[in-house]
Amino acid sequence: MPRSRSWSGMRAFGAVLFGLATFGPTPGAVARTSPPAIWPPSAWDPQPDGTDLVLPMPCGGSMAFKAIPTETSPNWMWDTDAVLGTTNPALGYRENRVVSGIAGGFAKEENPAKRFYYIGKYEVTQHQYDAVMADHCPQPIDDLDRLPAEALNWYDAVDFTRRYTSWLVHTAPDSLPKEDGKPGFLRLPTEVEWEFAARAVPFVLPSKARDRLFPMDGSTLDYAWVSGTQSCYGYAQAVGELKPNPAGLYDILGNVAEITQDLFHARTPSSIHGQVGGFTVKGGSCETSKEELRTSQRAEVPFFNADGSENHPPFTGARLVIAAPVFTSLSRMEAMERDFGSNASGTQPPQDDPVGWLKALAATQRDEGLKRDLDSIAAAMTAERTDQARKEARTARRALLNGTMLMRVYRADDMEATRLGLFAGREGATDAIKRAADQWKGRRSLSADAYLSMVVDSVESYPDALLQEVHSQVRTTLTATNNQALPAMLDRFLAHVARYRAEGDPSMEAIRQDALAPF
Repeated sequence: MPRSRSWSGMRAFGAVLFGLATFGPTPGAVARTSPPAIWPPSAWDPQPDGTDLVLPMPCGGSMAFKAIPTETSPNWMWDTDAVLGTTNPALGYRENRVVSGIAGGFAKEENPAKRFYYIGKYEVTQHQYDAVMADHCPQPIDDLDRLPAEALNWYDAVDFTRRYTSWLVHTAPDSLPKEDGKPGFLRLPTEVEWEFAARAVPFVLPSKARDRLFPMDGSTLDYAWVSGTQSCYGYAQAVGELKPNPAGLYDILGNVAEITQDLFHARTPSSIHGQVGGFTVKGGSCETSKEELRTSQRAEVPFFNADGSENHPPFTGARLVIAAPVFTSLSRMEAMERDFGSNASGTQPPQDDPVGWLKALAATQRDEGLKRDLDSIAAAMTAERTDQARKEARTARRALLNGTMLMRVYRADDMEATRLGLFAGREGATDAIKRAADQWKGRRSLSADAYLSMVVDSVESYPDALLQEVHSQVRTTLTATNNQALPAMLDRFLAHVARYRAEGDPSMEAIRQDALAPF
């Protein structure tokens, strides 16, 4: 059990004092009355892995971030699906499952198919918060200095992001990642960004991304600080002590609930309810039991108490994201205008496309009422086509995953059938071994047929361009499983699909044999 210290009441009072001390005539300024200390790396990144983006902070501190890919199609107006919530009917009114879109603000090589965003590797610590908000530099000493900032409210957290961004822009502008030449900025995560990262969607298989908790190798207590004497014991704990989720994020569940940018909405059976309330916190805290802990967990926190004072709830902290503007340049706006209404690949619809024809017809009308009607029909058809394209992309990803897994089953069945066949061929082999060998031969035949059927079905169901578009996203998911063979199997399955598309049935025997070839 790591050392711990109770900060709930003290921070609630301290946060108000720091807020009063730092508000002044120059918003975003960071005043200092003491020289900065030298922060040891363990004070801000206790679990380094060499893949983080690190931003400097006032007072000699730093903050580490992880990149979360949202890979989709080469279209600036396209995004990827983020499934939020739960199917538990008892929680439906506040956590009913909804599907939203998500697209990171940054793109590798300015390719919209390779978007991503950054999210804090750890919860903001009290020393990191004080480095920006207090009028003196904190003095990091040991692991106790990694206690999360808590008793924060939405105003505290938003002001922290504002002042931290201002300090970076004025002091270390080159440290901020850029998109289309424009620097990013810090803010709270949206609820979609938070839950997408907490579920580690790009790094786990789709079936696991919808589970109550992200995949865990061991007990929940190995990953999350929760209520009880075996865990929090009533106190927030130093960040980075437990295991991370598959996206490399620590304490994403438990410890302190994390404030999001979004205000709270209830949920109906089919949508998000229209009433807006307090601010939304995610992930549970030291007040959450192990049984109640879940990735979909969300709660409403009022901005103010009944007496009109600002609400500073205990065990409430924050984790930041680095975002970028949507309209970064005139050329980007033109690209988005061009991609609006186009298909997943970013290509424009053909001349005989009914939507394009309706739009062209509407442009020629002098009757404003008729023009509006035609535009409305075109918009409805565009929305339907976009929804259909989303579904096709989703099923194409599943086809690649299924093909990969069927190859894996076929190879495993072949290995066992070959092994038993050797035993069955030896002198003195028992009838039981011979029967087992025959059974595994039959199983190998069935799995081979299933694999080849998946190759054929993929050719008949999906164009090559669509499979190529979703390939990188599926490969990222399989690479994150740490099974080195799976990405190679995916690549080989896609090659088999391409071969069958080009050669047809004569290629079947060659594909069957190649599926078993060494990597």
